[in-house]
Amino acid sequence: MRLGIFANYLKGKAEVLGTVSAILGQVGRRADVVLEEGLAREMGTEGLPLGEMDVDFLVVIGGDGTILMAAQRCAAPILGIRHRSVGFLAEADFEEALWAVEMLLAGRFEVEERMRISVRLDDRDLEDCLNEAVVHTTDIAKMGQFEVRVDGSLLDSLRGDGVIVSTPTGSTSYVLSNGGPVLHPRVEGVVLSYMAPFASIARHYVMPPTSTIEIEPDSRGRHYILVLDGQAKYGVGPGSVIRVTRSPRPARFVRLSKKDPIKHLRDILWEQMR
Repeated sequence: MRLGIFANYLKGKAEVLGTVSAILGQVGRRADVVLEEGLAREMGTEGLPLGEMDVDFLVVIGGDGTILMAAQRCAAPILGIRHRSVGFLAEADFEEALWAVEMLLAGRFEVEERMRISVRLDDRDLEDCLNEAVVHTTDIAKMGQFEVRVDGSLLDSLRGDGVIVSTPTGSTSYVLSNGGPVLHPRVEGVVLSYMAPFASIARHYVMPPTSTIEIEPDSRGRHYILVLDGQAKYGVGPGSVIRVTRSPRPARFVRLSKKDPIKHLRDILWEQMR
C-alpha cells in the first residue's frame, strides 16, 4: 500500500505534527508513506506536491476546507481526520487518528463515492467541485444580473448577489447558510440557490443530476467572480457563460463504519450552534 498524508498544521501545529509522527511510527514497514511537501518540510523530510501524490489512499487531517482542497488535487480515496474545524466530510475525530489509520491498514473499510460537478467557463474546463460552484458580483452591495438556463431552457432572468450550484454534499455548506435545502447524501441531484435575489419567484431549485446548467452574468457595469469549492477563483468576463454538469469523476472517501447520515448531520449542526 502507498499511503499519502496531508494536513492543515496552521492550527495546533505541535499536536498535528506529533500525530503525523505517531502515524509514521505506527505504519512502519506496512506501507510506503508519502508526505505532502509543506507537511514534509515541517517534519524535516522530503515530500511531493499534493497534485503529484500517486497514492492508494490519502489521509487528510483538518476541516472540510482541507478535505475539499485534497479532493480537488488528488484522486485517491480520502480518509478524513477532523481537527479543530467543521467536519461533515471527515470520518474520524482527531483523537481517533491512530485507530482510523490502523483500520485502513487492516483493510477494514469501505469506499464511498460522492457526486461531483464539472465546471466549464466558456471553452475552458475547470476543477471539479465536491461542494459547489458560486458566481457572484465583486462589487459590495451591488446586485448583478444573471440568466439561468437548465438543459437549454430559460429558468430565470434575475437580479441578485449571485448563484450557487451545489451537489448533495455541498447542500450542508454554502447552500445551507443561504437558506437552501439539505439533500440526503444518497439523493442524487443538483441544488440551484440564488443569493439575495430581487423579486424572484423561487430562491432554490433541486434539479436532476443529469441537468446541464448554464449561468450567464450580465457584465455591463459589473464584475463577477467564479469560486469553486471555496478554493479556486476565476474572473468572469463580459459575455462569458458558466456551464455545470455532473462530473464522471466522483470523489471517494474511506468509511470505517456505517454511520447514520441523519444523526451525523444533526450532531455536526448542533456542535456548531454550541
